Amino acid sequence: MLELDVAAPRTGALAALRRWQPRQFVVAAAGAVAVALLIGVPTDVIPNPVFGRPVPVTWWSYPTLIVTAVLAGLLIGIAEGLTKAYQPEFVPWLGANFDLVVPYLIMIVVLMVRPYGMFGTKEVIRV
Repeated sequence: MLELDVAAPRTGALAALRRWQPRQFVVAAAGAVAVALLIGVPTDVIPNPVFGRPVPVTWWSYPTLIVTAVLAGLLIGIAEGLTKAYQPEFVPWLGANFDLVVPYLIMIVVLMVRPYGMFGTKEVIRV
């Protein structure tokens, strides 16, 4: 019969998520909602009176929006947690609450590096 050693340290992604503080889950969820709104509203995946779309939204736009929002939320939560854990030790001169600034810095860097999306391509206009 297989016996499980409960005292053995757990490794992996799920074990890392179990060690998250409630604040990290809140930051990740808020980041996911913000990304979903920032992507879904202008592309009219989330219907609204401001933006229009000449063609109907395809069925795969909804799961893509959900996956994008969840991955972005996880990225923001992980970055916030790592900053909170390691920043006081390695770069204390940044201040005590620098982990609150990290999600905004990530968004600014992504917008500076890839303003047309992480997996998007530049639109080529031929004359």
